[in-house]
Amino acid sequence: MPIKVGFLVGKDTDLVEDPKYEAVGDTSFLKDLPDIYRVDPDSHEYLKNCDQGISGQAHADVAIPWYIHKHYDDIEVDIIFPEDITLKRLKGNLVNFVVGYDVINAVFEGKERLEEMTRMFKTCGNIMPSWEVQEFIYMKSTYMTRLKELGVPMAPTIFAHKGRRTPEGLLSEIKERGWKMFVMKQSYMAFSLGFQKLSVEECESNPQILKDYFEEFADCPEYVVQEAIQGFVRNWETRCFWFNGEFLYAIANKAAVSTDDGMEQIVTGDDIPEEFLENAKRIGREALKCLPELKTPDGQPVPMTLIRTDIGCSDSEIHDKETHWDPSKRTFFLNEIEYGGTTYFIRHLKFDAMPLWAKLYVEKAREIHEKMQAPEPQAKRARVGEVETKAAFDEEASCSHEEAGKGMMTSICLGHTLQGLQLASQGWRSAASSKATLYIARVYFGAMRILSGCLSRRPLLGIFGVRPGFDPDQDHANFWWGSACTVLQAAGMTTFTTLRRPFKPCAAWAASDALQHSDAITWHDRRECALRAIQADVGKGRRSDCIV
Repeated sequence: MPIKVGFLVGKDTDLVEDPKYEAVGDTSFLKDLPDIYRVDPDSHEYLKNCDQGISGQAHADVAIPWYIHKHYDDIEVDIIFPEDITLKRLKGNLVNFVVGYDVINAVFEGKERLEEMTRMFKTCGNIMPSWEVQEFIYMKSTYMTRLKELGVPMAPTIFAHKGRRTPEGLLSEIKERGWKMFVMKQSYMAFSLGFQKLSVEECESNPQILKDYFEEFADCPEYVVQEAIQGFVRNWETRCFWFNGEFLYAIANKAAVSTDDGMEQIVTGDDIPEEFLENAKRIGREALKCLPELKTPDGQPVPMTLIRTDIGCSDSEIHDKETHWDPSKRTFFLNEIEYGGTTYFIRHLKFDAMPLWAKLYVEKAREIHEKMQAPEPQAKRARVGEVETKAAFDEEASCSHEEAGKGMMTSICLGHTLQGLQLASQGWRSAASSKATLYIARVYFGAMRILSGCLSRRPLLGIFGVRPGFDPDQDHANFWWGSACTVLQAAGMTTFTTLRRPFKPCAAWAASDALQHSDAITWHDRRECALRAIQADVGKGRRSDCIV
């Protein structure tokens, strides 16, 4: 059965049906591409939204999945227009790769649309890269702070966060750092919108400049304010493309204000000066280390999908009192990080990159599919309870030795009890099961605390995440926590065979009793999950590890 893979499209600046690409690549695979996927160069709308008779071209975000559709029989491609994104459609695919439209595009469509897209991207569980990675990149202060800790060079920067910034306070901080010129950028923004280059002198003489900026972009979560690097526009900005953490290719561009003909200049391959390419690769490779680990929908680690690192160059004096770059030498620095929805520059390359990108996305989909289908090793299942029990025991170091000992024993018991649930989860490839292991681990900890006497029954609701007014983003967690406790409840009706002696799990009764106070999960759901968990072992022809 083919692997169903979604591609979120929405580009209008990354042409493939273009004479530049045709000089190195073959566009014949696009001959039968439905016109609805082509973009009108004037209105920048898909032809499906234009009057009849208007022609358009295909861009990289559509061309890549269409190439896959034409060349890989084991992949069922689902090209998703921005207006067609729904939680149901996203969950209908094994994985959805962001190659065009993302939450940043939704920023320009209003608050309601942004909230809707953010909710879907956060909860569908199978977006690639994951929401965790996307948000890490969107909020520039997050990754830039981490990069600074890693020693990666960047332009001197001030972050002005919403709710804690004023025009007067920002200008005062800029002056205190010694800057003469500075640029204003924004997190959660694209297409250079909100970019402005200013001088301290003009802002002092006309305070309204910054006041107007603050008023116009009042909703922006943070301004990224940097000292203007004079050499940035004179030198190449080198953009490196990485997939699976490996370098693929680079393009370098020089701003139009620095070229003889007043046009932006783009070079690739061996036309990029070696000094610029090698330094860009060096810094880019270091920058990759700051990113969160990418995981499959069921929580297994996989190498990162597309990341682009943009590296600038300084060759003049920096006034920042905290930065000490030698003005007589070139200093290379990280300008920004982007991911799958970025521009691929396919038409500017000296080789046909279409087969490369198709192969990379296909192999990533296959890798994710294989990981999610592979049964969890028995040895790994046996160790889950041990590892989480140790973490729980360390957390409860403040308890008495006797209480902690009881908690340890309970967690070990629960480790065996919940193996049935873990086995059952292998067959339920839904968004809920993607974080099952994490939530089950928290159940170990919660149940250990129950028996150790650290908490009463009613606060159990907080431990298991089941409480009135719970966050909708946690409803998957509530399902799994509730399901796990149901197995405990079922176990409470008999006895365990653990530690070579019977043990009655009063924690199971406490947990199930506490859950009765919540409407988050129905009794039917809990009962059905318990039965399936038990049957998962029994159906495999062996005595259940859950119930004896």
